[in-house]
Amino acid sequence: MLEWLLSGHWEYAGPAAILAGLPGAEACRRVEGLPYSIAQLVAHLNWWQQARLDLAQGGELPDFQPGRDDWPAVSVEDWPALVEAFLGSGTAIAALATDPAALKRQVFADYCVGDMLVSHASHNAYHLGQVALLRRLLGCWPDRDGSVSA
Repeated sequence: MLEWLLSGHWEYAGPAAILAGLPGAEACRRVEGLPYSIAQLVAHLNWWQQARLDLAQGGELPDFQPGRDDWPAVSVEDWPALVEAFLGSGTAIAALATDPAALKRQVFADYCVGDMLVSHASHNAYHLGQVALLRRLLGCWPDRDGSVSA
């Protein structure tokens, strides 16, 4: 079930489906009055996803200093590599959800990988919902046939 929350299943569109067919120009376009573009949201998601994946694999979380930038800027040229990195680390993190030993591994005194993945799935769902809404507002949400009108 946790894997479904991370990668999508039935009624819940996963990251690949939500980002499918989205050109960089649209991803980087801002909607007036809203603080982030789709590309900035995905960069934020990718930053946290990679940090959590590193932690689950025995690494350390980045140092939390005031003013840290977990909302990196993204250019149209950066977009394809960002999507590839986000979906790739998403596949790796979803695979952890199917590994009982990994899920039980402690990352902090009272916090295991399984706990972290539940938190991560919630974080992703929150921001991927924003991405889906922004795609609709920008007029670039895929039609039922998969075509995207920009």
